[in-house]
Amino acid sequence: MADLAGSLSRAAGALADEAVPTADHLATSSLMGRDSHGAMRIPEYLAQVAEGTIVPGAPVVIERRSGATALVDCGRDFGPVGATRAMGVAITIAGESGVACVATHRCNHVSVRPLPD
Repeated sequence: MADLAGSLSRAAGALADEAVPTADHLATSSLMGRDSHGAMRIPEYLAQVAEGTIVPGAPVVIERRSGATALVDCGRDFGPVGATRAMGVAITIAGESGVACVATHRCNHVSVRPLPD
């Protein structure tokens, strides 16, 4: 399922480094029994790309950073792309400060990922 979702996303204009993780998030959500955040979203995502609501390849930018906080503009890219990049910012800040609070905006729908053991 992830391969199909990735191929469809790339056909709609997504870059490989966006399509693969987005498809993986959707497939994992469905496999976890969270279909509302899984594969059933593929047609919706593709329609949003066609409408311009999702902008593949849009830059994800740290707009502000102060101490243990940051604001990330996800550029209307795929939600899992923006959320994953924002989480990377949070991990970096937490490593430096011991705690982090990162907010996002212009982030689309985000699927669920399991927490590591």
